[in-house]
Amino acid sequence: MPQGTVLGQLLFLTYINDLPSEVSSQVRLFADDCLLYRPIRSRADQEQLQRDLSALQAWADKWGMNFNPSKCFILRVNRPKSKGLPFDYGLKGVTLERVQSTPYLGVRLSETLEWESHINTIAAKANSTLGFLRRNLKVCPLKLKETAYFAMIRSCLEYSCAVWDPFRQKDIDKLNKIQRSAARFVTSNYKKTTSVTSLIQNLGWDDLQLRRKNCRLVCLFKIVNQLVEIPISDRLIPADKRTRGGHNQAFKHIRANTTLGQNSFWYKTIPDWNSLSPAAIQAKTVAAFKGRLSD
Repeated sequence: MPQGTVLGQLLFLTYINDLPSEVSSQVRLFADDCLLYRPIRSRADQEQLQRDLSALQAWADKWGMNFNPSKCFILRVNRPKSKGLPFDYGLKGVTLERVQSTPYLGVRLSETLEWESHINTIAAKANSTLGFLRRNLKVCPLKLKETAYFAMIRSCLEYSCAVWDPFRQKDIDKLNKIQRSAARFVTSNYKKTTSVTSLIQNLGWDDLQLRRKNCRLVCLFKIVNQLVEIPISDRLIPADKRTRGGHNQAFKHIRANTTLGQNSFWYKTIPDWNSLSPAAIQAKTVAAFKGRLSD
């Protein structure tokens, strides 16, 4: 099939559909990306993961597919002070490289589950794109430059932000600085005496932190209404009916003992969800829910 056709994609997904059944570890597939993972608590777990890697290679040989070991990496997710259990994993006779962080579907994952490396990456990309727009759209109308900012820069700053919404002020400031620079570009106002905050208000742009909060809430709305394949049985536990709240779909707060846990998606979003108005919770569609977030 010619590359890029709708039928070609469908046939490819059908062709690799049996891959997860070949291993005991968890598998996540997206197009031609394959993520294999399992909790490692003992040597036996490590050996099983290696057997699964060998099973993937056998599957590939059977069906005429090919894994490229140079593009496959090992990422060990540990607590900061934990060194983990040493083990060298291999694929096609090649020892896989261990990395501290790696991109997956546009998000850079790190072994500590911190998001600084991802934020640095998207900030650098956004600043580079902003420089490109400054050079090429210098004399264009305000609305055109604003549309370019929304499409090429803000979309980059908000991709999957429900997952990595930062809590450290330096990371928040780094992203806000890009929007402030964009406001000067869009309005063509580079005077040092001009208030950038006023420029942003006059443009009607929402604060990036508020937008990320709304993205988290929209994601939770999709989870609650089973619009995405995310299990909720161990996360979303209905709150005590005797607890005062604004609506009857409140959930118990998640407990966490670490800083990362206390700033994770579930920990931060459930209190925000519980404080929403009944009208927002009762929305029938994602579009309606988004519209009621600002009410």
